[in-house]
Formats: sequence, C-alpha cells, structure tokens
Amino acid sequence: MFEILFWFSLGLVIYSYALFPIVLIGLSALKQIKRDLFFILRKKERRKQVNLPHELPKVGIIISAYNEGECIEARIRILQSLDYPKDKIKFYIGSDGSQDNTVDVLQNIDDPNLLFYKI
Repeated sequence: MFEILFWFSLGLVIYSYALFPIVLIGLSALKQIKRDLFFILRKKERRKQVNLPHELPKVGIIISAYNEGECIEARIRILQSLDYPKDKIKFYIGSDGSQDNTVDVLQNIDDPNLLFYKI
C-alpha cells in the first residue's frame, strides 16, 4: 500500500515540475500553429481595401515654449503647413516665463487655430 502511495506521490511531483510545463508548451505551440495557418490562408482578405473613416478626428498640438523667440515662428509655420483640415486642428502654445521675445512673436501671429497662453 505504501509503495503505491509513494509512486503516486512521486508521479504527481514529476508531473507538476516536468510533464505539466511540457504539456502547456505543446498546447501553446498548437494554438500558435492554428493562428499562423488561419493568417496564411486568409491572405486575400488581408489585401482588401481598408475602409478609413469618412471624417477625420479633431487634433490638438501642444507646445511648451521657453525662450523660443528665435525659432517659434518657424515652428508655427511648419505646423500651419500640415496637410490636415484647418477646421480640425488647433495649436496650443504656452510660454512658461520666457525672458526673450517669444511672447511678442506669438502675439503677432494671426491664426484662428493658434491659442496662446502666457504662464
């Protein structure tokens, strides 16, 4: 009786530390093979045209500027030249205690999409 209990207990320990991980690896491999085959066999459907949304989302670009007087106007011009609908884009620029002419440059830019905050 004790011999059967010993071998059963030893079998449980071996199964827990050796056989169970091997079973899990095998099941995981089978699942991955199934996914890969499904992906390969549905190749034609992957090449279909993707339907993009008819309406683009609104976008906000945030810039924190500190002593950017020399280059902030060029950055704004680059942002204004983006190929995105003008009614869907806003530029939020905050000047955090700039000591140069950053505030003056931003105040002279006339753009309804540009929102300037002096902190």
